[in-house]
Amino acid sequence: MIAHRGTNRLILAGWSYVGTGTGDARYNTVRVAFIDYNNPAAPKYRWVLLVTPTSGGENFARVAAHAGGMAWYGDKLFVSGQQGHTNAIYVFSMQHILQASVNSYAIGKVDGGYSAWGYQYVMPAIGSYSYDAGACTGNVNTAVPCVGSLSLDRSSVPDSLVTTEYLNNGTKGRMLRYNFGSDYLLNSSSASGSFVPAVQGYRSGVGNMQGVLAHNNVWYVAHASASSGVHGHLWGQTTTRSVATCGGTYQCWAEHPESLTYWQSTGQVWSLTEWENLRTVFAVPLSTLPS
Repeated sequence: MIAHRGTNRLILAGWSYVGTGTGDARYNTVRVAFIDYNNPAAPKYRWVLLVTPTSGGENFARVAAHAGGMAWYGDKLFVSGQQGHTNAIYVFSMQHILQASVNSYAIGKVDGGYSAWGYQYVMPAIGSYSYDAGACTGNVNTAVPCVGSLSLDRSSVPDSLVTTEYLNNGTKGRMLRYNFGSDYLLNSSSASGSFVPAVQGYRSGVGNMQGVLAHNNVWYVAHASASSGVHGHLWGQTTTRSVATCGGTYQCWAEHPESLTYWQSTGQVWSLTEWENLRTVFAVPLSTLPS
């Protein structure tokens, strides 16, 4: 995800750590690199660990989820997180970033203060969105959606959040749109603010969707191949057609691609790759994508 803040140019890149299992304190943790991109030849960054408040706000624990996408809107950071078949969109505030006071291999309150597994900063969630119907199945596109990736669409009126789902058997998932309302949060249709309706929903013509980006009524999705060493696909979709990069059997996109985001001031689409030792962050002009 890319952002301008005043005269500063920033990039946010998020990564999930799978770990070795539930006994690992960092199992399914999510960290975000805040990258100072004012000098592209020498970027600087700082890691921030995403956490959820516990004990009435007196402690915190890791966000136990696989992060699939991020969107920075106003002072809010939206992160899609899936753990098993339980999924949610976590909301964080840029006004609530805390500094750890103890450097240890623990997450939360420890003797002498608070620790974040060696990271200096944590960002606690201020809320989340999830489906009332409960868990998703992960393999059908007719039941509760599994939120995979998400991104911000500023070409819509009003600005909106778009999501896609990755189904684990190659089934073609759904793409949904939610409008933003006040205070940089999703627009609610209920007085209590507890229900957020999707204003658009489509079943994609592409399976194994990872990243998603909507701009001027074109939905772009990054398709991930299940095989190592095989490049992914980048598709442009409308209600009448689907077009992939390059065409043919060899697709010109990254291996194991993830989220997509649009940097308006430069006309660039940024993305990143997922697998360990193959991770890259890259950009291409929006004008080169299939439409």
